[in-house]
Amino acid sequence: QPCLNGSAGYLPALAALAAIGGGLAWSGHAAARLVLAAAAVFLVSLTLRTLDRDLCAATAFLGARRWGTHFLWHICNATLLGILLVAAVRHGRAGKPPR
Repeated sequence: QPCLNGSAGYLPALAALAAIGGGLAWSGHAAARLVLAAAAVFLVSLTLRTLDRDLCAATAFLGARRWGTHFLWHICNATLLGILLVAAVRHGRAGKPPR
């Protein structure tokens, strides 16, 4: 069975989000909170993905279809992308000359 139920490959992306958010916070950039929020959502997302296989059997209701947590992984990832888009729109540099 793969390490962390196959989620280990996403750890560099989580680390990058956290590092970028931390760097933005260190420099006092206004987008820091949004990027760090996106990293937190991604941490939740990866946790749900990692636990999916183990929780799948526990999420069956009265013998019905098993739900697991995989659909929550997708919802969290969509939320993550939405947060990053808001950060880009609010704090992007489009139309501004580089310093």
